[in-house]
Amino acid sequence: MGKKDRTVPVTLEEQKNGALDVMIGKQKVGQITVNENLVTAKFEDGSQLEGKNFDEVLGRVIAEYNLHS
Repeated sequence: MGKKDRTVPVTLEEQKNGALDVMIGKQKVGQITVNENLVTAKFEDGSQLEGKNFDEVLGRVIAEYNLHS
């Protein structure tokens, strides 16, 4: 039998340095920074990924969370 779908809120909390903390439920899963030509996400385990736009990077952060949860 498959897992039951569940809704988990995803929130973005802006920090003083301009970065955005990505919160899934009450757990911080990473931080996204936006530069002129590059968007970077740093995960809590120290790994990171880069993309061309914010929506792409946010989607990949959520996908990584879903893959490992």
